[in-house]
Amino acid sequence: MKINKTTKELKTEAKAVLAVDTKNKILLFLIPVIWSIFSSIRSGQISTDQTIYSASVNTNYDFNIFANPGNLLSLIVSILISFVATAIIFTYMDAFKNPELKIHPINSFKEKLTGAFFIKIFITSLLVFIYTILWALLPIAIGIGLIAIGFTGGSNAPLIFLAVIAFIFAFAVIINRSFAYSQVFYIYHDYEKKGNRAVSARQLIKESVALMKGEKMNFFILEISFILWGFFVLITFGLASFWVTPYMEMTHIAFYNDIKRIKEIDTY
Repeated sequence: MKINKTTKELKTEAKAVLAVDTKNKILLFLIPVIWSIFSSIRSGQISTDQTIYSASVNTNYDFNIFANPGNLLSLIVSILISFVATAIIFTYMDAFKNPELKIHPINSFKEKLTGAFFIKIFITSLLVFIYTILWALLPIAIGIGLIAIGFTGGSNAPLIFLAVIAFIFAFAVIINRSFAYSQVFYIYHDYEKKGNRAVSARQLIKESVALMKGEKMNFFILEISFILWGFFVLITFGLASFWVTPYMEMTHIAFYNDIKRIKEIDTY
């Protein structure tokens, strides 16, 4: 029976890859990290969540984004940055397989930014978002309904308490589904390397769910192991992200390769 690598072993693998051509590997994430810091400062806070999670770069913008042209522009830039981040992740996956791979901060990933790439990433991201929301829709609706009934009735404390429970459950569902769908773009990278770019977004999601079956707790443990790094990002006003973001992403890639090893699934 194969055993999962420990968090320490995964991080050691990640650091070993980053130790080769460190400067260029870090420079790859220069634009996404600068944008993340800028967005955090613009919103009045430095986020401790600097994880580049599949295609998502940490971004912050106001809730009235569609009413403010400046905020709408921020959203558009954030989406474009997320495409760049995904292309960088693909380059990191290549580097994980071949640590001696020569990386150029621009040329190493720009060829991936094609029209087909944008469409595939956009559709997959949208479908992941829709699936996640649909899973959480029922407990959110129950919570809102309980609050509405509570404020129209005489005794609302019990209903408000139940509403809070419903919202907590919805949050737990969102986390669970986020973990289940977390491997979609790593899987797409492997399909692309095999020459199959036509794989559907639904197939990528289905395979991610299967791959993460029984692995969500391991992934959760891996994520919380970066909490202290998150605080370090906070106290350095985001500057530590220039190291933390590449480190976390390479560790996520190590995790992906490990669970494929456990389930005996070939990579490219």
